[in-house]
Amino acid sequence: MTNTTTHTTTESNTQTALRFLELICNADTGPAVEDVVHPDYVNHHMSLRGHDGFREIVERVNTTFADVKQEPLDVIASEDRVVARTRMTALHVGDYQGIAPTNRTIEMSQVHIWRIEDGRVIEHWPQLDQAGAMRQMGAL
Repeated sequence: MTNTTTHTTTESNTQTALRFLELICNADTGPAVEDVVHPDYVNHHMSLRGHDGFREIVERVNTTFADVKQEPLDVIASEDRVVARTRMTALHVGDYQGIAPTNRTIEMSQVHIWRIEDGRVIEHWPQLDQAGAMRQMGAL
């Protein structure tokens, strides 16, 4: 027998995690942030916290890259965790790790792990193929 409460929560958590990526891609730092991101949010890659920390991530991504897209390739969810393997494509238009803008389209493999609490992302562990992106920018 399937537990419909867990199934519904898992589906809802998956939608929340994917909405999180949409906010970044759409450079959305408005009121939707409070709906998707928990006030006690922690980004374990950049050590940023709360709504303002998330907004800083959105701003960094969108001043470094234009036309940001995230394609979910695999999404797995169980209880309060959602994991997604994604492909980000974007145009490199700003400084990235000391690399001047190249105006090249780059593709970056990413894996995201989110913990959802009270319907919002409270923890995020992103793993980004930064070396691959830097290679495409001509730095490696």
